[in-house]
Amino acid sequence: MDGLDFSLDFMAGWVWDSTTLPLSETRNGEDWTDTLPDDDHVRFFKTTDWAATPLGPLDGWSTALRLYIFQLLSDSRPACIYWGSGRIAIYNEAFVPVAALAHPALMGSRFDTAFPEIASVFNPIFDMAEQTKKAVDVPEIPLIVQRSSFLEESFFTGNFNPLREDTGRVGGFYNALMEVTRQTITDRRTKMLESISRLTKNYTSETIGQHVIDCLEANTVDVPFAMLYQLDTGSAFTHTSTPGRFTLRGSIGVPESHPLHVKEGYIGDEHGIFPFLQDATQDTATISPGKEFDNLDWQGFKQPSEQISISPLYSTGTLYGYLVMGSNPRRPLDADSDQLVKALSSTVANTIASVHHSQKLVTSERHFRYLAEHLDIGLEHLSMDGHVLWGNKYYYDLIDESPTPEFFQRRLPFKDNVLEEDQPLLYAAFKAVVDEGEKLHTVAFRMKKFFTPPLGPPVRCTFLISAFAYIEDDKIVSIMASMTDVSRLVWAEEWQARAAHEAQEAKRQQSEFTDAISHEVRNPLSAIMQLGDSIRCSLDDFGKQGPTSIEEAKQVLRSNVESAQTILTCAKHQKRIVDDVLTLSKLDFMSMKLFPKPWTPVDLVDSSLKILDADLTAADITLRALRHPSLDNLNVDRVLCDSLRITQIIINLLGNAIKFTKHENYRQITLEYGASLSDPRSLFSNDILWVSPKQETLDVTLDHEWGTGEQLFLTYRVTDTGPGMLQDECRHLFNKFQQSSPKTSIKYGGTGLGLYISSTLVEKQCGSIGLHSQHGVGSTFAFYVKVRRSNLHQASESLDEATRQLQLEESVHPSTNGTNGVAAVAKPKQVNGTRNTGYSVLLVEDNIVNQRILQKQLTKAGCTVTVANHGLEALEALRTTKFWQGQESTGTHIDVVLMDWEMPVMDGLTACRKIRALQASGEIVKHVEVIAVTANVRAEQLEKATAAGVDAVLGKPFLIRELLGTIAERLGR
Repeated sequence: MDGLDFSLDFMAGWVWDSTTLPLSETRNGEDWTDTLPDDDHVRFFKTTDWAATPLGPLDGWSTALRLYIFQLLSDSRPACIYWGSGRIAIYNEAFVPVAALAHPALMGSRFDTAFPEIASVFNPIFDMAEQTKKAVDVPEIPLIVQRSSFLEESFFTGNFNPLREDTGRVGGFYNALMEVTRQTITDRRTKMLESISRLTKNYTSETIGQHVIDCLEANTVDVPFAMLYQLDTGSAFTHTSTPGRFTLRGSIGVPESHPLHVKEGYIGDEHGIFPFLQDATQDTATISPGKEFDNLDWQGFKQPSEQISISPLYSTGTLYGYLVMGSNPRRPLDADSDQLVKALSSTVANTIASVHHSQKLVTSERHFRYLAEHLDIGLEHLSMDGHVLWGNKYYYDLIDESPTPEFFQRRLPFKDNVLEEDQPLLYAAFKAVVDEGEKLHTVAFRMKKFFTPPLGPPVRCTFLISAFAYIEDDKIVSIMASMTDVSRLVWAEEWQARAAHEAQEAKRQQSEFTDAISHEVRNPLSAIMQLGDSIRCSLDDFGKQGPTSIEEAKQVLRSNVESAQTILTCAKHQKRIVDDVLTLSKLDFMSMKLFPKPWTPVDLVDSSLKILDADLTAADITLRALRHPSLDNLNVDRVLCDSLRITQIIINLLGNAIKFTKHENYRQITLEYGASLSDPRSLFSNDILWVSPKQETLDVTLDHEWGTGEQLFLTYRVTDTGPGMLQDECRHLFNKFQQSSPKTSIKYGGTGLGLYISSTLVEKQCGSIGLHSQHGVGSTFAFYVKVRRSNLHQASESLDEATRQLQLEESVHPSTNGTNGVAAVAKPKQVNGTRNTGYSVLLVEDNIVNQRILQKQLTKAGCTVTVANHGLEALEALRTTKFWQGQESTGTHIDVVLMDWEMPVMDGLTACRKIRALQASGEIVKHVEVIAVTANVRAEQLEKATAAGVDAVLGKPFLIRELLGTIAERLGR
């Protein structure tokens, strides 16, 4: 029971202070019961001779029992604790009426002693609660409760909740009750009334009376005595006519030998019940049972009723008989008892009338009215001028109206609740039926009230009305209509249509994505396969030519080198595609977080240009970096920004400019950067077409990590002398997989993701991006982002933190191609030919191909390589090295562990955790440098690797010089 669960949870949350509550033992003469409520029932509890019970004196009670007593005696619900193997009763004041005659002897008594008549019923409940350790619910327990010296029939719902002793064992049960008397009795009486009106077969006037008596006999608790007299058929009596003969159709509690058992008679007769009928010709009369009612066989509680009701059975002004009934002797004579008499007389009268007139016709009508009142469809009956003659309850609920006199005076009154623009639809429907003779007219319209769907904002309710003519003698006399709330259906249809459209659009984008990625991957893959095959066959082809000169051999070697260079270029192109897709996934799932650190605007530009220096030189492009005067005018030095994301945008725009300019005769790119306090667009020309934001974004600079420096905007403009674009080609340039034209991908390559990624990154930084392009002249791309001025003490952390962040998220993809849309502020160091690379390496890699290639390249670079196939072999290998305790002088030397991630037996991260655990325990005597060499390079994967104890991560694919540079950086040599 909910109330009990709350009480026990509340009690479980108490923290008892033994210094203030003497729960365990009496201390300094204190009595633990002194803290109980001070009332008569508690005093009665305290004065009970507990020493004479199995529980013993109060000062010997356990702490657990005392706690439960505190809860019990403060509970406002009727509640009783049954404690110990004997289930000794302890109850609160609210339980006294429930205990009835068992009080006060019940206090301290065994349950089976106090309630022997129900012990066999409740003992299994106690056993079940004790076995399952859970409360057992007992709904609607019938009890006789003493209230004001009156024993009253009552019903309670409760449960038996097991209570724990100090040892944790079940020591007793908490029985809390909630009274449901009125509801239970009302349900019982309602069931009886429904059974009377529910005619399951064709009754006649002679048999319907016995049906009523049978239904009353099913509830003799409420009707311990009854007599039903029916007016004989053909002797219909009205308020103004003389009644005829009445025949007894059935009785309850009246033996045939009793003086009241008179089979027939007339009002005014001096025998049986007839003398009392004269006082009930118009309405119900009540009398106290006198000697005439002695020796009846009272049913139910087998006790006489306190009141006899004599009710005339009128239906539509016609008397059909009398119902004489006695009251429930265990229920008070109140409004509920009066209502029972009225309901019974009305129900019995209507039931007899329905049979008397025409069972089939009246039953059909009753079913229709019942259906009309309980259907979730509004039904209405309209006059020819549009006034409501009748409507069911659901109709009034639908239109939020009440059947008041004012309502019936209005013409088409429900129109006032219809949306104004849809009201003409109602008039048209009414006219179609009344004036045009249309048999059925159906129309949907919107209401002023709202429907709250399962998803999304509230929408206007939509109702569907179907109107048809009611015809008598081939003439339309009125209009019938049904009204249905189809709001949920309309919303679901619209939602499904939207979902279908979104699914279709998602499928289209997925297909375009697949096509684009497939095209971009297959083209370089084809070149790799062909060039690789060419290199593989070059030695055989060279040998077939016979003796050749050194110059011819060099030519073959140069051709192979050129092929290898092309293979590297293709591999970089495929890597760029992977990087773009990874970045796109972060943007799509809102997993991109900004990391503000102090940077100067010039450092942001310089870091970008350094990455693209090789591409600019190879393309023979002149690049001018111009500092706008606004930086000096506003005294902008260091700002808090996410350098990684800003340089990512700059590199993407510059990379595109290089790609489209390198084939032109005149090749120049200009990068201008500046700052603005409030109106960044004022630093650009008016012909820039700015991209509309894809969604509303929050101002990230308001987060605490951005500090409290002044807000301002950094502005950037990239202008090139490329081929330019037409206006139509610029329209969708910042959408996914969109380029200026289909020829662009063919001629220049790319997936159409770079500008979409850039625009999303700009938008996330509270900025905007735009462009201006002129065909045959060139293009200008501009963007701005919001930043804050930096405090000076943060400046020294700038470069180190930015480099760390870059290495954590992006430098695992080392790039030498600036067009990949990935900023590389700090790349892994690359060693030159003179550096000492004689490292001792433990290579942990399960892929045999990768294992052999990397071992070969490391050996060629002067390294000593030990190979392990998985993490468990790596741990075994470390046992033989100087890292292991006791092997410091005799073990083999290892500088660094190169650890793959995904491996059988034991994966790389698990192995790294084992290594760090061995370091902590002292079995490994010093730090083991672990570099993860893996393709798992998403941000959350990098964080997982760091948490496992990995020192650095190098993402696949990589070049050997980049690996050696990373090793050198970690080892400091």
